[in-house]
Amino acid sequence: MITFEPMAREPGVLLAASPAGVARMPGEPIELFLEQWRPQPWVWLHLDHNRKAAQRWIEDATPPEVADAMLIVKTRPRCVVRPEGVLFIGRGVNLAEGARPEDMVSIRAWLEPGRLTTVVLRRLRAAEDLAKALLPPDNEAVPNAGALLVMLLERLLDRMAPTVVDVGEAVDELLERVMDDGEQATRREATDLRLRTLVLRRYVVPLRDALTELNAAPRSLIDADAARAIQELADRATRVAEDLELHGVRAETARQELSGQDAERLNRRLYGLAIISAVFLPLGFLTGVLGINVAGVPFTTQPWAFAFWCGVGLLFVALEIGVLKWARWL
Repeated sequence: MITFEPMAREPGVLLAASPAGVARMPGEPIELFLEQWRPQPWVWLHLDHNRKAAQRWIEDATPPEVADAMLIVKTRPRCVVRPEGVLFIGRGVNLAEGARPEDMVSIRAWLEPGRLTTVVLRRLRAAEDLAKALLPPDNEAVPNAGALLVMLLERLLDRMAPTVVDVGEAVDELLERVMDDGEQATRREATDLRLRTLVLRRYVVPLRDALTELNAAPRSLIDADAARAIQELADRATRVAEDLELHGVRAETARQELSGQDAERLNRRLYGLAIISAVFLPLGFLTGVLGINVAGVPFTTQPWAFAFWCGVGLLFVALEIGVLKWARWL
């Protein structure tokens, strides 16, 4: 059983694996256990970007352009095929406690004959899943480093799938609440879901393109079996991107429906105020004329005048309501 920690100690190796086994955070210098594993058909080094020793080893062991790409902080998924090997940069969902899954974790991979080197800035569960899969005797089924990279990418997509499903279920729930008059949803919720789908899709689409480019790598690095598996992964990434696009459209539909409901409620209230204003405008004019307190205002001294004018006002109200109903404003 392997236990994992988010950070590595010097020399910066989180995991090292070969057909001989899996070592978690070995304390020896990288060159030492690479020399010990030299007869093995493949070796995997999973390094912590935050450790200086790991950075120095990458700068010494890889071409300058590859080292720069491996150590840069901000990345987007891409694949670059070089004469010396293949550089692959991917993204996986962030499953750290308290983190948002769409705050995706980058992984840089350098594939060369007999060795796969990966670098992360933060903990990546997909790499840990792969380490568990490489425990003896399961590691005997891995023929080369190219197959190892394919297994890692499979686990990246496997970890991503539940997050996409959760987003879809959240959108379904939001749409049900929007359509249910008894329970109100907020536009903020719909906007947040829309943003989640946009952020996820922002990295899934280039990941799909990178997988397509990886399929064109030399067969000395990616054999025919791995190439077929990569094509399947590219198809999976395409489906994920399409699902995210659909979730985004549905979230936007929910937001527009909420905006429409808010506008409808506002229009009803304004309409009610307009009707009230229409009813009381003539009454306001009448009371204004009678209240100017000048000579000639009728019935100012009779005791029944108040009741009379109240009746006149009620008659005006009834007449106006009748006219509004006749005009189908009510």
